[in-house]
Amino acid sequence: MKKSYIYIMLGLLTLGLTACGDRYFSERYWGTWGLVAVNDGYGEHDILTVDYEEYSFYDNWTGRYQSNSGVYTSFTYDEYSRDHLVLHHSDGLLEDVYYEFDDGYLLMSSDPSFYTYRVYSPVRLYY
Repeated sequence: MKKSYIYIMLGLLTLGLTACGDRYFSERYWGTWGLVAVNDGYGEHDILTVDYEEYSFYDNWTGRYQSNSGVYTSFTYDEYSRDHLVLHHSDGLLEDVYYEFDDGYLLMSSDPSFYTYRVYSPVRLYY
């Protein structure tokens, strides 16, 4: 009985340790996404061209952010769940992002309840 208990515990421990390093590999957001609208909590509004920004997500866990003014940063990202990313920007900014898809658009928010969010349209998709 003791021997089978030890084998069961070793099996569970091995299973638990191998699951820690898994990533979700959500190919749906791989590509470049351009900002088209913002929901500020009072409703969704189209953006002006001066507010335009793009996020590019690559399949090697790197990406690039670019604003309309030409400012850009590269970043690496970690996927913590099927709807939660953390972006580590090269300028030191740490961005906590929740995302979901709606009719081909990517919605991104810093709030898990999506009270406020930004709407991105695909510019180029890589999957």
